[in-house]
Amino acid sequence: ESRGEAFKDLVLDLLEISRIDAGVADLVEESIVVEELVRAILLATGDEGVPVHASAGSLATVIGDKRRLGQVLQNLIENAHRHGGGPTSIGIERIGGSVVITVDDDGPGVPEHERTHIFHRFARGSGVGSTEGSGLGLALVCEHLRLHRGSISVEASGSGGSRFRVVLPAAPSDEVRR
Repeated sequence: ESRGEAFKDLVLDLLEISRIDAGVADLVEESIVVEELVRAILLATGDEGVPVHASAGSLATVIGDKRRLGQVLQNLIENAHRHGGGPTSIGIERIGGSVVITVDDDGPGVPEHERTHIFHRFARGSGVGSTEGSGLGLALVCEHLRLHRGSISVEASGSGGSRFRVVLPAAPSDEVRR
């Protein structure tokens, strides 16, 4: 990424966070089939070969802003490339009244003492590639998810890398339209 592109991304991230802070973030809500959104973002990032594990028979659907939730997924996939050698799998599961999306990588993982810190503004982890980026990406992810009454956390993946876990309220079944 060129310095000009990085600066442009920083300015756009700062503007987005400013709009959210000011309470003027516009949410264009619609019914979203999570697996379709995940596959669209993987195609857009050139990662269509990454396995997507959607729990059997579940059309996990949320009511949300497709652009913002797409940005959340894109950021997590880009972070997996930047810090973890790329995403190794994405999981989608409906658990009770929630939809859980996991993004796994095989990188060095996030040390336990940094697992909440990395979601703060301008924070950078101590791991591989931690000098890249503005330190706003995961903070912006948190803000987008907060607007959707969702949350994010990070833990160790099965391979010892990172697993980012997004939890969103599931759409009530009567609002699911295909």
